[in-house]
Amino acid sequence: MRKKLAFILSTVIIAATTLTGCGEKNISGEYTSTVNVVDLVDPETTTYMAEMGIDISSLTLGVKLSLDEEHNYTMELDPSNFKTEFSDIVTNNMTAILDNILAAEGLSRAELTNERAQFMGYESADAFITDLTNQMTASLTSSMDSLDQKFKDETITGTYEVTKDSVIFITSGDNNEIELGTATLAEDGTITVSATTDTGTELSLTFNSTSTEKDK
Repeated sequence: MRKKLAFILSTVIIAATTLTGCGEKNISGEYTSTVNVVDLVDPETTTYMAEMGIDISSLTLGVKLSLDEEHNYTMELDPSNFKTEFSDIVTNNMTAILDNILAAEGLSRAELTNERAQFMGYESADAFITDLTNQMTASLTSSMDSLDQKFKDETITGTYEVTKDSVIFITSGDNNEIELGTATLAEDGTITVSATTDTGTELSLTFNSTSTEKDK
């Protein structure tokens, strides 16, 4: 009887250990995803940009997710592609943007005569447009340069737990810009997680592994 009971107990322990091993599979590594910029800004900003001649509907931001073997995670925005794409949009639409700036001041290029430009302290209308263009370019460069630090300040850290085909993220400290829900692990190794921003916007992020080697 005792031998039979011991056998049953050992069988249960082995089964439990096997199940735990499956639930705690190693998913550590580096992952990337993207998020649409329009999902991160309010509609008023999108409308204002469009009125200025800047269409941000196709812009995306990279998102990096790092999972280490000690079950710590780091999620941060990667603005590299966004900076290039946004700068290209502004540069390629500079004429329309300048026209909109003039219109906001009640002017048009036809009305911007040399006399009016000279009244504003410029040698000519062309000199005024050149100066305005240079100001826009300088402002764009300054804004893009500040994005790296801005996004770095919004990095989210915490811990994660793996249970079978799910990942539970637990955010640490005051990192409350984005709240992560329970993620789903797919057979191909992708991780899909729902996220809620501090403004209440619901996002769905699908992360693909970029690690060349990962223990499973």
